[in-house]
Amino acid sequence: MPLTNDSVFWTGKTVGVTIENYNDKWSIKSCRKYQKGGEEVITYDWIYTEEYDKDTKKRKMSEKPRPCSVFLGEKEQAIEALVAMLKQLGHNQDGEIPF
Repeated sequence: MPLTNDSVFWTGKTVGVTIENYNDKWSIKSCRKYQKGGEEVITYDWIYTEEYDKDTKKRKMSEKPRPCSVFLGEKEQAIEALVAMLKQLGHNQDGEIPF
């Protein structure tokens, strides 16, 4: 799914998150928007992760960037994780989940 203002929950003026489904696996990804040549651009936040080098037996930065994301699992696992987060935020456990 392309990133649009409708697919991103904006947590600030230029930063937000989106939920993504890839091969029935769900994740939350960090996004941001900026102006480029007078056009609004929405993109993922890209990070370099740390990897273990088996040859040197040390940790090193990965060579390729990856979208900053948190894996939530399959659909039912993702729902459970999101409900648990709502409860941590103080959502009334007896009330309806707002989705």
